[in-house]
Amino acid sequence: MAPVWFLIGAALFLVALALGLRRWWPRLAGMNPAARITLIVTTLGGLIGAPFWWLDLEPAFAWDLPPLASRLLGAAA
Repeated sequence: MAPVWFLIGAALFLVALALGLRRWWPRLAGMNPAARITLIVTTLGGLIGAPFWWLDLEPAFAWDLPPLASRLLGAAA
């Protein structure tokens, strides 16, 4: 089941990245391009990753998290 969630997450991230670059790249014109891409990628990674962390899906982490830790990590995203 893990490869299916990985492919779904990767597809969601690539779609979100394309949309995020199209929307936010011009608005961050005053920043260094490396800083722009880092900001966009980390923001979208948190937005895409948070539901997987909230659901406490097994493939979301390399180890098993306690239930409260997965909820707090999802909230931090």
